[in-house]
Amino acid sequence: MAINEAHPQHPRFATILKNRVVEQFLIRFDVVSHRAEELLIVSPVLGTLSGTRMTVERLRRVVRLNKIRTYLVTRSPENDLTRGAPGHRRALETLGSIDGLEIRYNDQLHAKVYMCMCNDRQSSFAVIGSANMTRTSIERNIEVGIMIRYAYQGQSLIDELGYWVKNNLRFQARLAKPIVKIRR
Repeated sequence: MAINEAHPQHPRFATILKNRVVEQFLIRFDVVSHRAEELLIVSPVLGTLSGTRMTVERLRRVVRLNKIRTYLVTRSPENDLTRGAPGHRRALETLGSIDGLEIRYNDQLHAKVYMCMCNDRQSSFAVIGSANMTRTSIERNIEVGIMIRYAYQGQSLIDELGYWVKNNLRFQARLAKPIVKIRR
């Protein structure tokens, strides 16, 4: 068996993404959004993603339409890193208009994690890597990420990563916008 072949008893649960990392996550999220229960976004810098296949405005509509509980951890718009980032404040304003979304700020944040948890856990997936949720990260920067599917070893990785984001990282960050209950 070659080194890059999937083991016949353990099909791939992870894939390395070498380009347009965040866009690949968001496109997959769009496809399964009707089954999504939770969206977790951890990105120090945000952008409107205008000109990409999944803009922040489209993300807002998808989350709102499907009533997806969403947690966003990012840096504050007053932070030195984000103050000069085009679109950070506008992306926060766009996403902040969603009832079922919580925003928290941590100005030491460097991690980048994107997770979609679905009602049927087998459709859940996550991406961890180097890419911020910005157009520059999608179109110009050299970024890498690992997409993990909720299968085989991926189940425990996604569960542990989700627990860390929701129960540790969130509470190390200052609450900027509390989640408003979504009517189902």
